[in-house]
Amino acid sequence: MSRARDFADLAGSAEAGGLTGRNLIINGSMACFQRATAATTMTNAYGAVDRFKGFSNGGGAFTGEKYDLTTGEIATTGQYQALKMLVSTADTSIAAADYYALQYKFEGDDLQQLKYGSSSAQSFTVSFWVKSDTTGTYFLTVDKVANGQTAYRIPIEYTIDSADTWEKKEITISPTAGSTSLITSSAGAIGGGTGHGLSLYWGFAWGTDYHGTNNTWGTGTYGTNATANGWMGTVGNDFYITGIQLEVGSATPFEHEPYSVTLQKAQRYYEDSGGGNQYTFSGSASGFGGNTYFDSADFKVTKRAEPTITITDTSGNSGRMTVFQGATGYDNQQVFFETTRVNAFAPRTGGGRTDAGLGRAIWSADAEL
Repeated sequence: MSRARDFADLAGSAEAGGLTGRNLIINGSMACFQRATAATTMTNAYGAVDRFKGFSNGGGAFTGEKYDLTTGEIATTGQYQALKMLVSTADTSIAAADYYALQYKFEGDDLQQLKYGSSSAQSFTVSFWVKSDTTGTYFLTVDKVANGQTAYRIPIEYTIDSADTWEKKEITISPTAGSTSLITSSAGAIGGGTGHGLSLYWGFAWGTDYHGTNNTWGTGTYGTNATANGWMGTVGNDFYITGIQLEVGSATPFEHEPYSVTLQKAQRYYEDSGGGNQYTFSGSASGFGGNTYFDSADFKVTKRAEPTITITDTSGNSGRMTVFQGATGYDNQQVFFETTRVNAFAPRTGGGRTDAGLGRAIWSADAEL
């Protein structure tokens, strides 16, 4: 990303009141797509855009990909990228236990300013731009996960009124919505630490097992009895979203930040060797039982927790590395992780190539919630 882009983002942030940390969503601008930019299946996976995950149960499926807004769309939304989602496998009959949604997960420590679990609990507002070819009622659901406390959820209906038209939605969530006291009781506290504290869901369909009352806190309620929008019913139906912001109190203009800042935040949860590029490891010691030990790969950002490392050699063999003896490369060398920490990992290979001077592989480190 160019320095000019960073300066432009800084200018936008100044107009919105500066980099004040109001927006508790990471990558709400849909700027970072580390894993993929083309259409990728999001079935219960972080398939494309950073920090946003597909959440589903049933026979249907949808994909996610990067979408570049047109000049006219930028003038409307103030955003230059969006997540584009498409139905890839239709589900024309939503069973009681079926669901389809886009999920965002928060660490517990990041939300303590909401003061949940006390009479001082705060309201917060979620705002976003959305566009779809399918009009009707959709759902924003807040899931205050258990994490040592009690799970409470609130589904809130919103409507896409006009097909293929960007619409801005602003939804305020009260801690006492529906005249309830679940969130203001001690059991309403958000568990602290780096674990999962709260989720947001942009719901396309929720089966009857998960229905509750609109804008009312409860247990097990992700959706309502509102007439289904039918989005999952036809292959090719689209849904675009960008400019997502969650802030304490009422809505304010979107808080823009430089791409480099957003990327650094996202890399706390996921980082790779660079868009599928090969990473070169230097051999640091060899000889023990046919192993070659390699210097560590240092992460650019300390991870939320010890990550899961995925590695492939230069021919695409999973769990393998390509090692070099002089100019000759040998694929399919099994990899073992001598050390994995929140800031680095160090591999070793077996297979008898004990004098390898370097190794090459493509890797990713996943510390998502």
